[in-house]
Amino acid sequence: MIIKKTDLRGFENLAGLDNGRPDMNLEIIKNSKILIVDDDPSNLGVLLDGLSNLECTVMLAQNGETALEIAYEKQPDLILLDILMPGMDGFEVCRRLKDNKGGRDAPVIIFITAVTDTSRKVMGFKLGAVDFITKPFHRDDVTARISTHLGIRKLQKDLMEKNNRLQQEIADHRQAEELLLHEKLLSEEYINSLPGLFYVFDEERFVRWNRQWEKVTGYSNKEMAAMYGTDFFEGEDRTFIAEQMMKVFSEGAAEAEAEVVTKNGRRIPYYFTGLRKEFNGKHHLVGLGLDSTERRRAMEKLEIFNRLAVSRELKMIELKKEINTLMEASGKEPRYVIAGQSENQLPSQRISS
Repeated sequence: MIIKKTDLRGFENLAGLDNGRPDMNLEIIKNSKILIVDDDPSNLGVLLDGLSNLECTVMLAQNGETALEIAYEKQPDLILLDILMPGMDGFEVCRRLKDNKGGRDAPVIIFITAVTDTSRKVMGFKLGAVDFITKPFHRDDVTARISTHLGIRKLQKDLMEKNNRLQQEIADHRQAEELLLHEKLLSEEYINSLPGLFYVFDEERFVRWNRQWEKVTGYSNKEMAAMYGTDFFEGEDRTFIAEQMMKVFSEGAAEAEAEVVTKNGRRIPYYFTGLRKEFNGKHHLVGLGLDSTERRRAMEKLEIFNRLAVSRELKMIELKKEINTLMEASGKEPRYVIAGQSENQLPSQRISS
């Protein structure tokens, strides 16, 4: 095992994404932990060279057993994993890593291979790999793929943390609601201290609400008293909220995410929970709404990042096709493998499979 800490100098002008997209985000790679697994020392050398100007920790392994030991101990963020190795191959290493993590927070795995067989790629994706890098390696291509997938991993972890925080907030508020209702302490002071939209409905109208409703929606206390729960929603959201409210009264509980429409027309996404409670022999819906704007933004960012990654891959395939066409027209052998064609190694950084 070799662990190497490098620095960031010399890589500042690396070509980024085109068509106005931002340059490759080298900050994503900075301080990350990358494990390279290949039984061929020359392959390890080429990949290590490609990462030598980035401030990251690089670990090396020449067989599957060592790779697993390092992965379990050092918890790398990403693994470049050769498929064809003596003893335990890359597929088995990937399978064990995913099984050990139960599919949660496992490292990002990119297979490296000289084989272009589609069935092997399908198997790799089924096992949980996110990408394939075909030998011979091109430094910019390898670095771009690492940057892309580490970026996606970071967004996914951020989104998971936001979801966990939201779920914890929901659980805390539910517990507070249960205590409040059990002790019948629906005091103005208490409900107005809640950060979200607290509400109590009967089957006809609002019974209780906190001042946060008036602050968020812009409606006065008098206007709120004449409104029903669905009055704050429009279109499909209104229908959906009405269905979930009926579900609370019929089944005892429900939850929903929808956009609250304020008095001035502003739309704010909220996550609502509702419980059925009985007061004075009559069923009521008691619940809380939490602003889910940050969660929605995180999901949108992740979706955009995924689209950029797919778009970049398609553009790279098209570029390779164009290069092959030009080389064939000039009587030269194609440079890149496209759709099963024979592969010629690049002039630079030739390595054995």
